[in-house]
Amino acid sequence: MSGMMPRKSKPASNNPGERLADWQGEKQTANPLVGHVQASGSPSNSSSEQENNQSFVSDNSMMMAMSDAEDLRRERENNTKGEKKSSCGNIAVDPKQPKTVMITQPGQKTPKPTISSKKSAVKSDVDVTKEFKKCKEEDRKRLDLSKSQITVIPQSVKELTQLQEFYLYGNRLGTLPPEIGCLTNLLKLGLSENSLTTLPESLQNLKHLKVLDLRHNRLNERLPTSIGNLKKLRVLDLEENKLEQLPQEIGQLRELTRLVVQSNQLVNLPSAIGYLTKLEYLGAGENKLTSLPAEIGTLKSLESLYINDNQDLHSLPYELVLCGNLQIMSIENCPLSQIPPEIVAKGPSLVIQNLKGIEEFTKMRLRFIFIACLRMHLSVKDVDVVRPTAAGSCYG
Repeated sequence: MSGMMPRKSKPASNNPGERLADWQGEKQTANPLVGHVQASGSPSNSSSEQENNQSFVSDNSMMMAMSDAEDLRRERENNTKGEKKSSCGNIAVDPKQPKTVMITQPGQKTPKPTISSKKSAVKSDVDVTKEFKKCKEEDRKRLDLSKSQITVIPQSVKELTQLQEFYLYGNRLGTLPPEIGCLTNLLKLGLSENSLTTLPESLQNLKHLKVLDLRHNRLNERLPTSIGNLKKLRVLDLEENKLEQLPQEIGQLRELTRLVVQSNQLVNLPSAIGYLTKLEYLGAGENKLTSLPAEIGTLKSLESLYINDNQDLHSLPYELVLCGNLQIMSIENCPLSQIPPEIVAKGPSLVIQNLKGIEEFTKMRLRFIFIACLRMHLSVKDVDVVRPTAAGSCYG
């Protein structure tokens, strides 16, 4: 090694574990890259050369150990990055195939790919035509195809003339075929939770129908006048539609015991409702009613009356006291501004008593007017009878 200045350093430890510990910072030792000063004393040339060789080998071993440690560190970092990437999601990407996102819809157990912009036609869960054929062959009286994603009723429904109960709850029907009128023996027809906007005129042919359930549809404006031909109807449920008016022909349903028009957009009830003398339940809450017809007093069988949540209902007809069997009357969230608030606050019972007092007062007034007319030789028709309000005041 002549011609080169000998580098003197203290021999490093030959224990690779200790060197690795130094690299990882587990021990606070001198930096192995910094040379050590030769100790006192002058060794011989051979010993110096041997010392230099040992130092050079030691340095080489140390550098190799450091390189191994660096490789180990990088391997650990790469493994850590791989774990982080895998924890970010479970979306598998194949460069040969387009990227698809898998999602899990409510009610599903397995994820499915997102739907493309091109919508496919909704398919029903059952073969309706096949079900109709089977029902006809077995001469069934009852058919339930509820919640089957049905969008259209085939014309073959006209063959099911033996049916007495037909349930189509929770489907996607937008219309009913005219052939529905061929089911002349039908007693119950359930069509709630669909998307019906109108009813076919042929529905009037169901002369024996007793229950018609049309809740939660989209019936708008008004019912067809032909509804009055369902003479044997006992239950008519029209809750949560978009009806703005009921036809006067509804008064022809003399067998009706339950009428529900809750949650529509009705401004008034037809005066013909007074002909429903067998009506026991009338639900007309959550509408836009401004008044109730005086004819409501003829409903002798009425037991439950729901007129709650009509924000424009400011008064009640005193004829309401004539409903002798009335047991439940809901008037929550109705302003009823023409009735003293202290009476309204005490509940429907006191409201009825207040109306009863008004009725008696009105009878006395009419009697007085009649006597006055006799004395003045006037006809009662020539007198403008003044009717009191629920608050006791009078208006023309």
